[in-house]
Amino acid sequence: MATEGTEAPTRTRDAHVGVFAASARTLRAVRPLVGLLRPYRALFAGAVVADVLSRVLQVAAAAAGAYLIGRAASGATADELWPLVWIILALSVPAALLAGLHNLWTHQMSYRMLAERRLTTFRKIRSLAPVHTHRSRSGDVASSAMGDMETLELFTSHIVPPAVVAVLVPGAALVGLGLMHPLLPLVLLPVLLAVATVPGWLLAQANEDADRIRGGVGQLSADVVDALQGVREIAALGAEAEVLRRLDERQDQLARANARHGRRAGREQAATDGLLAIGVLLTVLVAGILVEQGRLEPALYPAAIVVAAASFGPVIAVSRLAQELANIAAAFERIGRLLDQQPDITEPAMPARTPAATGAVRFENVTFTYPGAPSPALRGVSFEIPPGERVALVGHSGAGKSTCAALLQRHVDPDDGRITIDGVDLRDLPSAEVRNLLAVVPQDTHLFRRSVNDNVRLAHPDAADGDVQRVLVAAHAHDFVHALLDGGDTRLGELGTGLSGGQRQRIAIARALLADRPLALQDEAVSNLDTETERAINEALATTAEGRTTLLIAHRPSTIRTADHVVVLEHGEVTAIGTYDELLAEPGGPLSRLLDHPTS
Repeated sequence: MATEGTEAPTRTRDAHVGVFAASARTLRAVRPLVGLLRPYRALFAGAVVADVLSRVLQVAAAAAGAYLIGRAASGATADELWPLVWIILALSVPAALLAGLHNLWTHQMSYRMLAERRLTTFRKIRSLAPVHTHRSRSGDVASSAMGDMETLELFTSHIVPPAVVAVLVPGAALVGLGLMHPLLPLVLLPVLLAVATVPGWLLAQANEDADRIRGGVGQLSADVVDALQGVREIAALGAEAEVLRRLDERQDQLARANARHGRRAGREQAATDGLLAIGVLLTVLVAGILVEQGRLEPALYPAAIVVAAASFGPVIAVSRLAQELANIAAAFERIGRLLDQQPDITEPAMPARTPAATGAVRFENVTFTYPGAPSPALRGVSFEIPPGERVALVGHSGAGKSTCAALLQRHVDPDDGRITIDGVDLRDLPSAEVRNLLAVVPQDTHLFRRSVNDNVRLAHPDAADGDVQRVLVAAHAHDFVHALLDGGDTRLGELGTGLSGGQRQRIAIARALLADRPLALQDEAVSNLDTETERAINEALATTAEGRTTLLIAHRPSTIRTADHVVVLEHGEVTAIGTYDELLAEPGGPLSRLLDHPTS
C-alpha cells in the first residue's frame, strides 16, 4: 500500500505531466494558427507597432500627468506646470490616432484571414460532398465552418498582437522605472512574470473544458438543425416533448461545461488580480521608502505608481484572453480534422479530354463496397445505356440503384471494374466535369430560401428570364408558379416550404432542363406522388430525356414502361436486362417478382 508521503509526490508529478502534455497540445494547435498570419505579416507588423507606440505613449502621458500632480503638490508654479500640460497633450493625441490604426489593421488582417479560411473550408466540404456530408451531421459541420472559425478571430485580433505588446510595453515601463530608481524594476519584474504564468496553472483543465464546450456546441447545433428540419414530422407524431427533452440534455451538458470553464477562469482572474495588487503595493511601499530616504524625488512618487500599474495592463489583458487559448486550440483542431479528411475519390493527375457525351454509358463489371459495410453494394454489375436511349434501373430497396447513381455522378469510384462515357473512364475525368455532363432530377429536391426563379437559375446563374420561363413551361411548372403571390419572384420558405412534393419535383425538372446537359439521371423522380401529378411529371421527364442518354431509376410500372430497356438489380447484381414487355412476359422472372412484391 502506498503511504501518504509517497502519494503527494506522485500527485505532484502527475500534475506536472498533465501541464506539460496540455502545453504541448496547445502549442501544436497554436503553431499552425501563427502560420495563418504569414500572408498578412505587413498588416500584422503595422498593427503591432501602432499598438506598442500607442500603449507607450499612453503610459508616458499617464506618468507625465502623475508627475504634474506631484510637482503641483510640491508647490510648483503654474508657469512651471504648463510645459507638462503640453507634453501630456502631445503624447495623448498621437496615442489615440495610433490606437485607431491598430484596431483598423488588426481587424483587416483577421477578417481577410477568416474569409480565406472559410473559403478553404467550404471548398473542402464541397470536395467531400455528398458522401462525407451524409456520414456527418450537417449542424456539426456548420458549427465548424462558422462558429469554430469565428473563434479564431479571438486569436488573430486579441491574443497574438497584444501578446507582443505584453512583452514590449512592460519592458518599456521597467526601463522607465529604472530611470527613476534601479530598485523599482527589480521589485516589479518577478510579479509581472508570475502574472504571465497564470494561464498555464490550469492548462490541462482548460484543454478539457475546451473540448467539452466545442463538442457540445457542435452536438447542440446538429440537434437543433435536425429539429428544425423535421418540425412537421415532430408535430405530426406528437414528439415535441421527447425532442425538447433531448435538446434540454444537450443544453445541460453544454451549460455544465461552460460553468466549469467559468469557475476555472474565475480562479485565474482572482490570481491575476491578486498579483496585480501585490505588485502595485510593493511599488507603493518601496517607492515610499526611497522617497523617505531621499533617494527618489517626491514628485516622481505618483509617477512611479502609475507606471507600475500601467505595466500590468497589457499582461493582464493577454492573460485573461489566454484563458480562451485552449478553446481556440480546440476549435482549430476541429477545423483541422475537417480539412484533413480525404475525399472518397481521387482526382486524376493527367485528366483525359472530356467526351462529347453523345455515345454510350457503360458499367463494366463494377464492384463497390461502402466503407465499413460487411458486404459489397454492387457485385460485377455490367450494363449499357445506348446513345439517346432511356434505360430504367429497377430493384428492391437496397438492391444498389442509388449506388449506381452515385458512381455515375462520381461521388464515389468503383473498387473494381469501370464506368465509361464514350469509352472514357470516369476516373480519368475531374469529378466536376463528370457532373457537368449530367442533368440530374433527384428523388428529394432541395430548394433554397430564395425566389422560385433563383432556385431554377441554380443550374445556370446567368440565364435570361425568357429561358427560365421556357423551362418552367416545359416542366409543367409555369401555371402553379404564375399563381403564386409574386409569381417567379416569390421567395420560398426553407427547404421549399409552401410547395407540394410534386411542385418541388417540377422545379427540379426545370433546373435540369436549364442545365441543358447531354446526359440525364432521373432518380425516383415520381416516387410517392399521386397519379395525376405522376402523369404530369412523367411528361416533363420525357422532355428532359429527349435526345439525351438517360439512366432512369424507378419502381412504378408507369414509369418503367417508358424506358427503352430495363436493368433489374437484385442484391447488388444484375439479374435481367431487356425491354419492359420482354421481361414482363417471363413468368416468375425478376421484373415480375419485383412488380408483384414492390416493397419486399
